[in-house]
Amino acid sequence: MSLEQLIDSGRIWRYESRTSRQNSLQTSEPALALYDNEIRQDGPEPASEAAPPAELATGYPLLDRVLTDRGWPCSGVTELLYTNDGIGELSLLLPALRTLSRGQRWIIWIAPPFQLNSIALAAEDIDVHNHIVLSPESDRDFWWACEEAIKSGACSAVLAWPDLSRERSNGRGQQSSQKAYACLRRLQIAAAQHKVACFLYRQNAQAAVDQGGSPSSLRLQLRPDTASGALMVEVLKQRGPRPHEPMSLKIPRPQPFHYSRLSDLKHLLQTAAV
Repeated sequence: MSLEQLIDSGRIWRYESRTSRQNSLQTSEPALALYDNEIRQDGPEPASEAAPPAELATGYPLLDRVLTDRGWPCSGVTELLYTNDGIGELSLLLPALRTLSRGQRWIIWIAPPFQLNSIALAAEDIDVHNHIVLSPESDRDFWWACEEAIKSGACSAVLAWPDLSRERSNGRGQQSSQKAYACLRRLQIAAAQHKVACFLYRQNAQAAVDQGGSPSSLRLQLRPDTASGALMVEVLKQRGPRPHEPMSLKIPRPQPFHYSRLSDLKHLLQTAAV
């Protein structure tokens, strides 16, 4: 994708798979990519002793009203079940990421399905200087990275994407389901103890193999409403009562951004460059 196309798209994802991203790392990594497999060495070091937020509003009053914590759980796992990529599942978290990015702790992305577009994040008023992207190569490494990130005491949020092929690579659905439940429970306990918001993105096919429910604090089902363009959000599980009907949320999508002056573009590139 050329620089002009990247600027005009305004997308959070750069729509490049992890496989192609790993291949590009062997040659030359685009300067606009957010952190990938390494921690930024220049710039301020976030202070790990800073207190985590006590509340984390979703940015959508209708959703805040029905959630037990009046926002995202700050000390637990939130499972976001979605049908396919690009329905607004990441845009749903942009208001929370905007809040968290102003803190002094890291926001850690583990195994995202595409490369992040740091310019689009910066255009959404999200500080891109305290983000880390990790790309574990195995199922075991994935769950280990999630748990260690939560226990580190240095991050305010963890966003993670379990890979379906990794979870079912052994061909034994029952064992994979039991393992996923055990790993989720460990994450939930760790997040509660260390006061970290953990967001786990899972496609419906992954969640379908679960047996015995979910140990997470909050579980939401996300579906697109093609007629209205809204995102349908259903609360499947939370502490306390849950609404019986799904909610329709208008999720603002990142818009293409244009700059009339070259200085504006240079400023944004300097802000988002890594």
